[in-house]
Amino acid sequence: MIFNFNVFSLILISAGLLTFYMSLSIFKKLGRAVYSFGYIMGAIALWAISYGIELSCTSLDAMLFWVNVEYLGIATLPALWMVFVLTYIGKKSRVTGQLLAGIFSVPVITILLVWTNNLHHLHYTSVSVSQVDNYALLDIVPGVWYQVFTIYFYVMLAMGIYFLVRQSRFAPVIYRKQYRTIIASALIPWAVNLLYLLGLRPLGHVDLTPFAFICTALIIAVGLQRYQRFD
Repeated sequence: MIFNFNVFSLILISAGLLTFYMSLSIFKKLGRAVYSFGYIMGAIALWAISYGIELSCTSLDAMLFWVNVEYLGIATLPALWMVFVLTYIGKKSRVTGQLLAGIFSVPVITILLVWTNNLHHLHYTSVSVSQVDNYALLDIVPGVWYQVFTIYFYVMLAMGIYFLVRQSRFAPVIYRKQYRTIIASALIPWAVNLLYLLGLRPLGHVDLTPFAFICTALIIAVGLQRYQRFD
C-alpha cells in the first residue's frame, strides 16, 4: 500500500489513538456502565484510525480494505450505544442475550455485506476514486442496505436519547448536568451525519461524522469524570 498522509488523515489517526488510549483507561474503573462506554470509545477509535488511513490511501483496493476495517467500528457503534444507555440508566437487567442478539443482528449483517459488496452491491451500488485538490478520495453510491443501516443507526441513537431524557427527569439533581451533557453530545454526530447524507458537505467526499463522534466521546468522557457518576 502507498500512503499519502494529509491533514485530515493525520488529525483522525491522532484523535483516534487518543480515544483508544482513553477507552483503555476507562476499563480500569469500576462499574459496568464504564465498561460499556469504553467499548463505544474503542469502536469510535477504530473507525477514526481506519478512516484516517483510508484518507491517506491512493488506490481503490487499499481504500476498500480500510473501509472493511472501519465497519467493525461503524456497524457495532449503535448497538454499543444502546447497551451503554440501558446500563447507565440502571436497566442492566434488560440487556439479555435475546436483546443483544436482536440489536447486534443488523451490525453483523452489515459487516458481512460490506465485506462481500463486490458480489451483490447491496451496500454500495458503485465505488470509485475521485481526485479532489490533489487528494484521492473514495466516491461511493449508497445501495439499499446502506439505507437500511442508516435507518437502524438513527433509530438506535434516537431510542437511546429518549431513554436518557426520560430517565433524567427522575435523576438526582447532582446527576442532571451529566445527563444533559451526554444528551447534547450525542446530538452532535447525529446533526453532522444528517448534513452529510443531505449532501451538505463542506469538504466534499470527506465524511466529518467520525470527527464529530470523537468530539462526542471526549465530551462525554470528561463529563463522566467531572460529575463523578461512577463513584
